[in-house]
Amino acid sequence: MTLLSRLCLGLAFITAIAPQMAAAQSAPSVYWGAYIEGAPFDTSTIDKFESNAGKKASIVHWGEPWQMGSTMMAFQTAQFEAVRRRGSLPMITWNSYHAGAAVDDANYRLSKIYGGTYDAYITKWAQDAKAWGHPFFLRFDHEMNGTWYGWSEQRNGNQPGDYVKAWRHVHDIFARVGATNATWIWNVNIIDSKSTPIAGLYPGDSYADWTAIDGYNKAKDTSSWLRFDQIYGQHPWTGHNTYRELLTVAGSKPIMVAETATTITGGDAGAWIKDTLLTQLPAHYPKIKALVWFNWDDNKGLPYPIESTPGQQTAFRQSIASSYYASNSFGSLSGGAIRPLPGPTTSTGKATRVNAGGAAYTGGDGRYWAGDSGFSDGSWYTTPAAIANASDDKLYQTEHNGHDFRYDVSLPNGTYTVVLKFAEIFWSSPGKRVFNVSINGQRVLTNFDILAQPNMARNQALDKQFKTTVTGGNLSIHFGAVKDIAKIDAIEILPD
Repeated sequence: MTLLSRLCLGLAFITAIAPQMAAAQSAPSVYWGAYIEGAPFDTSTIDKFESNAGKKASIVHWGEPWQMGSTMMAFQTAQFEAVRRRGSLPMITWNSYHAGAAVDDANYRLSKIYGGTYDAYITKWAQDAKAWGHPFFLRFDHEMNGTWYGWSEQRNGNQPGDYVKAWRHVHDIFARVGATNATWIWNVNIIDSKSTPIAGLYPGDSYADWTAIDGYNKAKDTSSWLRFDQIYGQHPWTGHNTYRELLTVAGSKPIMVAETATTITGGDAGAWIKDTLLTQLPAHYPKIKALVWFNWDDNKGLPYPIESTPGQQTAFRQSIASSYYASNSFGSLSGGAIRPLPGPTTSTGKATRVNAGGAAYTGGDGRYWAGDSGFSDGSWYTTPAAIANASDDKLYQTEHNGHDFRYDVSLPNGTYTVVLKFAEIFWSSPGKRVFNVSINGQRVLTNFDILAQPNMARNQALDKQFKTTVTGGNLSIHFGAVKDIAKIDAIEILPD
């Protein structure tokens, strides 16, 4: 069987062994909310949305340009206060442009911003934000890696490096006046071949509190329909994995999905919503700590609002009901930047077990193994063959494989024993499959060949055990192919 055939077989197997729905949470992990047409100026639109969603939103999002007509737009104290009084967190998209003007507007070139042209306006806005005094999300000049806004380095006469200079200049003014209640969101669009490389656009960890990604399922037919993980993870057309690339640039920052939604053309929008909210985010994207739905068609005729069809609304209502998503209990929040929610507390006395490539499983010894979850990228393969030297054949009969993939597990800080379970269930001789494994950035297996180990044969179990220390609340296990594709059959993490 060729590598392509194996990958195709793995993809065909997904429906049978898809990751299980995330278990009920004891504490919320993700802020959630929406961009709603008319909000927050007409708060009845928020009431209607929350009624349709069946849950109060923890974020209310709206936008403001710097200039409309001849007026420089002020800090909207009344709207911020109206959102706060609902118990929600205000989130404003604050963009350096003149509404209605051409994209290439020399008056709003980035060099004008960091050159001081708008310092008086920025200072007054920041002073008013400080005077209001409550925490809010500030999404400044978003999607800068694209080509459609005047603050793009590919437009408006801007030069490489200008975006960082402008961002830092504005941020420094806020710091100077003491507007520490602004939580700065550095927001990229899904990366493609035309995107400006994001590493050169990042202002630095001391200038951003959160990062964010925007991405939609804009399918026009079945062939262009994409799941959430295909948009935010490994994109089948562009080859980019925006989530991973963002972590490479700013790995210490919590991530927000600042804009997302799905069309209804080409697939089941309700199923897309359920998969996104109940499987993808909880199981595969642990760094995503906020989600904002774009609940407006923006006069483009796109059925993004959850109310577009009964199926969408029902799916959203059922999914957002999960305690994984926080309600509106933040009206009295104080202090500086908004911190990510801690999520459920995990007891250090409990083991974490994942049946890689397989469904949830309880072994003969009573140990429970969760279905495949927590991974980024990869595919699946299975065999019905009996496994030698294994008390649980089932754990070794399915595998998660790929050229480059990893598992992320949220854990309390401490020392753990990681047991990686392998069986070569495809090749019959050594030298066919070689790969590396790292745990929390430390290489633990180099040029590892299962069949090259002493006394090993096909369909025979082999366990490898390692000690590791978790210091940042996350344990990451990375698999990288050297020859053929890397693989893993099961993972067991035991607290010391």
